[in-house]
Amino acid sequence: MKLNWKYRTHIKWLMFLVIVVPVVLAFFTLPLAVSIPFAVFCALASWLVPKLSFRYPQIFIHSGIDLVDELNKRVGFIWCKSELGGRLRPGLGILYETREVAKSAYQILRSWNFGAFIDSDSNIVVSFVYEGCAKYSVILYPGERKKAKDRLRAASLATLEPNSEVEMVTEMKAYLVNYADYADRPELLAFIESLKGDDVLVLNTFYLKDNEPVAYAKRGLQLKNINFLKRENLASDTLEYHLRWEDPNKACPETVGRVKKIRMSA
Repeated sequence: MKLNWKYRTHIKWLMFLVIVVPVVLAFFTLPLAVSIPFAVFCALASWLVPKLSFRYPQIFIHSGIDLVDELNKRVGFIWCKSELGGRLRPGLGILYETREVAKSAYQILRSWNFGAFIDSDSNIVVSFVYEGCAKYSVILYPGERKKAKDRLRAASLATLEPNSEVEMVTEMKAYLVNYADYADRPELLAFIESLKGDDVLVLNTFYLKDNEPVAYAKRGLQLKNINFLKRENLASDTLEYHLRWEDPNKACPETVGRVKKIRMSA
């Protein structure tokens, strides 16, 4: 039997009253032939009670970017090439208005990977969802981080009484999403296709300086696991499924035009 931890104290007091009080009364009111077996039964019951498993919910929260501030100061996503190991690697950049926001976003993205630069465990997930007709959704969010949750669960259990159980019940998942229509930019469609043949994607944040994108970090984050998905194949229990594509040319035409100019000048 598994019970919520908040009932633990109530159950212990209830079992104390149910077990101890009747035993005391039994010795005063019942013959020994009856009171002794009754006391043995109550002792067994008292031994059984601590064997109950109590659930202790733990909330596991990812570091999140201030989405209001981030959205107001994010210009868009850009594609780039980053030098890594003596060769140019494909890069994904998140472009912001100011260096301060780019710095904050980079630090949070790096925290998703436990401060490391190389991500081989999908701590940072990047999904390229093909929407058809040269349209893409690019979605970035923290991964499941099973190792972190296992460590948190083990640490929580170590501080609790035996037979307790920690249940991870809530996980807040921040995400960034960008929608793009590359119908008039076949070179970017080819760029995304080329990612499938590479073993790393360099993730970095950028900020604008004289209308030119400048990388915030000298060393970007190396992502080893990238998802290439199609809208029609998405499962309903995935984040990608629920983030429906929106036409950026209609939603924010001024931003789209500006990003195109910045990309061409970079």
